[in-house]
Amino acid sequence: MTTERAGRPRHLPLAGADNFRDVGGYLTSDGRTVAWGRLFRSGHLGQLTRGDVEAIGRLGIRLVCDLRAPTERADLVTRLPAGTTPRVLSLPVDFPPLEPGLVRRRLLSRDFAAGALAETVLAAYRAYVTDFAPAFAGVLQALAAPDAVPALIHCNGGKDRTGFAVMLVLLSLGVPRATIVADYLLTNHLTRRTTRRRIWLVLLASRLAVRPSETRALLEAREPYLDAAFATMEARHGSIEAYLRDALGVSDAWRDRLRAALLV
Repeated sequence: MTTERAGRPRHLPLAGADNFRDVGGYLTSDGRTVAWGRLFRSGHLGQLTRGDVEAIGRLGIRLVCDLRAPTERADLVTRLPAGTTPRVLSLPVDFPPLEPGLVRRRLLSRDFAAGALAETVLAAYRAYVTDFAPAFAGVLQALAAPDAVPALIHCNGGKDRTGFAVMLVLLSLGVPRATIVADYLLTNHLTRRTTRRRIWLVLLASRLAVRPSETRALLEAREPYLDAAFATMEARHGSIEAYLRDALGVSDAWRDRLRAALLV
């Protein structure tokens, strides 16, 4: 997928955050378009430069949905532009097996079997559906509130929790599944250099014991991860639409408000 649509840059190039992007420009099944400049997604904002902060300040963000666990927020405190007062909504999605410190220790101690890390990520996506519905419902409800946009959804890397949350938003707006998957996989293009660097760091720190394929399973966005979430929605609720309605409270009235906020 290109990082631009209709001449508009999707990716905001920041020195301290490589996966900050606009979710605008996507077509819905009924021919409308997700508006540019109203919904953004990113990883953490704890290492922004002054120029990065100024660039984000120009976006006029009113709402920040932070999906990180309390320990993650303490380790990397979000930097926001001075003089701005966006509402910061903490909605922790804390899946313990993917806690950064634990993952680091497992990698360096080689405490996993082949393929186990990919299975951990798959388990996380299933848990997003079953265990963390209240947090993701909170994101959806907040976005449909008056004066909530422009809004930003972010977690630590901007891949898993953020990817799942943005998927839910786009599903609710009527964006086709293929487009949603393409947006999700765009993370791999934007973070490819960071991913390569991290793979080599793990390889060296583990004395060549951890294969790059294992580390990639943690760092890459992969379609089977989203597929696991879709399959869990359907298994638990009969359909994705029923999951949105019954587990997340996506009513017709709420959907009208969200579409008014995010579609043109």
